[in-house]
Amino acid sequence: MKNCRVKALSAALLLSVLVPEMMAQIPLPPPVAVNAGKNTAAAAVDNPSGAEGGLDTIRFSSKDFITGRLVSFIPDKTLTWTHPDAEKPIEFKVANIREITLSGKQPAAPAGTSTVRLTNGDILKGSIVKLDNENLLIKTWYAGDLKINRKMLKEILPSTVSSGIYEGPSDIKEWTIDNQRGGGDKNKVEVTNKTLSIPGNCSAGRDVKLPDMAKIEFDIIFSQNSNVNIFLYADQMARHQGNSYILNISSNYIYLQRYSRNEGNDSIGQGECRRLMEKNSAHFTVLVNKKLKAFTIMVNGSVVQQATDNRGDFCGKGGIISFYNSGSYGALKIKNILVTKWDGRIPNAAAESDESTKDNIVFSNEDKVTGKLKSIESGQITFETEFAALNVPIERAKNIRFSNEGSQVAKRNTNDIKAFFNSDESMTVDIQKILNGKISGKSENFGTAEFSLNAFKKLALNIYAEPGENENTSGDSTEE
Repeated sequence: MKNCRVKALSAALLLSVLVPEMMAQIPLPPPVAVNAGKNTAAAAVDNPSGAEGGLDTIRFSSKDFITGRLVSFIPDKTLTWTHPDAEKPIEFKVANIREITLSGKQPAAPAGTSTVRLTNGDILKGSIVKLDNENLLIKTWYAGDLKINRKMLKEILPSTVSSGIYEGPSDIKEWTIDNQRGGGDKNKVEVTNKTLSIPGNCSAGRDVKLPDMAKIEFDIIFSQNSNVNIFLYADQMARHQGNSYILNISSNYIYLQRYSRNEGNDSIGQGECRRLMEKNSAHFTVLVNKKLKAFTIMVNGSVVQQATDNRGDFCGKGGIISFYNSGSYGALKIKNILVTKWDGRIPNAAAESDESTKDNIVFSNEDKVTGKLKSIESGQITFETEFAALNVPIERAKNIRFSNEGSQVAKRNTNDIKAFFNSDESMTVDIQKILNGKISGKSENFGTAEFSLNAFKKLALNIYAEPGENENTSGDSTEE
């Protein structure tokens, strides 16, 4: 019996040594990335494949996310998704989905595109065809003709001539590189998949000849502990060698400085943007009025800083924009750079809150008339004032605002989603389905319509904290 116990003990000890050794030699299959994990610094990249692999991303209310491709979506049922590591399509319940980021490149708005703001805060884009007492007809590139109920109209911002100056990046040869790290290809500044990748302590600059009124847009994909300096209106490519403004993006704060070769740097102001790095990427819009020395900085469509330089003449003496990665961890990635002449309007800004009982028009020369907007047709506005009737070309109007008298606001619905244009402006749709690259839906604003999915960069789901007006909550009343 004693020998049996000794043999059993010896066998157990032998197994305890051999089994881990054997397991270490057995190749394990790679994990299927269907449950991509929490959005933490260790696991999260905002859209790890969207930046370079062209995949969509689902984000859940738990902050989990998964990349892949959106196939279809039926409200109150399922969202169908494909993933490179999944043999079959995956179906998700929609109740806990927060948003879907779409990887496709949104087509640019065609020339002559106006902005239509509705009473519920929605934005629609299109060219103005006709306005009468009942409806506004606009022609869009994403849904054909849309007929909008006049009672739902808040404001029209007619199209302005917007001159594109630069769009990219597309080739590293467009940029002047300052690589202070060396180290060969590993630390090389490069452009891949229309994304500018800048290692730590390196910069890339380009003379885009920034105009006196500039709208500068770009997306940043942050690396760990990112610290970004963006030089604007610089007259030298080398950092701190010329005259410029410097936008510093660091953690939860954005700082704006002026830098003079002779006088050094001076702070103009700072803006707070909490949780900026949480998603690891953000869309920035910088609006500059050189004459007024005024700057507006927006992140993901929201204004985070407005500052005016009162410390002398406009400090930037050139037209260069330069991106400098002053962090030491990982590459900074920048894409969707777009520089245009700015028309002086702040995108997505709410209309002035004058509860007027009359329509009014502000013209491009800042003149203003008040009265009754009768019609718009064939590019002509017919407007009645207390003193006379006016017929003016629509291109002379900077802003057309509608009377609040008799206005209505579209009802909220249980299946409402928000669809975001590339400008971060959005519209609300009571969704019926998404299938074959089309969004089918309806709204009291414009009736039933079908939208091209690739017109939008993001869809937000479950957008209301409480039930919509059409949701039947009677079954939940006994649960309190």
